[in-house]
Amino acid sequence: IVMSLGNSFEEVALTTIAFSVTFLAPLFEAVWLLLCTISTHMRVPFMSKATRTLGEWCNNFNTIDVFLIVCIVQLFELPRAVEFNVGSECTPFKSMMGNKQLLGIVGLSDASTSECFVLASTLEVGFWLLLVAVLLRSMAWHIVTMMPAVESDSSVQEAKDSKA
Repeated sequence: IVMSLGNSFEEVALTTIAFSVTFLAPLFEAVWLLLCTISTHMRVPFMSKATRTLGEWCNNFNTIDVFLIVCIVQLFELPRAVEFNVGSECTPFKSMMGNKQLLGIVGLSDASTSECFVLASTLEVGFWLLLVAVLLRSMAWHIVTMMPAVESDSSVQEAKDSKA
């Protein structure tokens, strides 16, 4: 994120929030999940619970999956939204838009078209990278939720004493 010194406080604050939500929260979530897995295998109950709670907390700020859904909806609905918003605003310009000679006078002969306003959306490489990240995150959470809970040594000892 590149910001100049002339940016307002609001711009800097919003950029910081967006960076935190879209990059730092998922990064911290991955770190907490990794530590949760390690502490569970090392049988450290307090650390396992704490890191899982912190991972769950960071997961609440993760917005990548919602962003991907918005991208997919936009892919299919953007032409309809443009058509609805532009509507008949282009009708007065219809005769001028396809006239290469008239547009050539002002140096826009290459801009002649039969369409008034067309937007085409596509899914690029970044979408697929984010999708893989979301799938890996979902798999990591599935693994963490399937791991057996680590009990503290005192609760294990109490359980043994009650059976005896």
